[in-house]
Amino acid sequence: MIIQGVLGILALITIAWSMSENEWKVNLYNVMVRLAIQFILAAVMLKLPVFKEIFQVMSKVAVSLEEATKAGGFFCVWLSWRRFTSL
Repeated sequence: MIIQGVLGILALITIAWSMSENEWKVNLYNVMVRLAIQFILAAVMLKLPVFKEIFQVMSKVAVSLEEATKAGGFFCVWLSWRRFTSL
């Protein structure tokens, strides 16, 4: 799982580097420092209980939206099937 994440980060950095105007002017030190800051922020956010609660609430909201979308999709299919069979 960690290898997949590292490969994903490397792929994104490679894609961004290849799409830049002047690839050889990219300051790798700046990229690595900012990447380290991202990892530190992610670790802090995942370890603090306040952020865990926020992520749990966001997860519940996402699950609720998914269930509502499924119910709405079922209703639309049911409604169109009802119209189709009543012709």
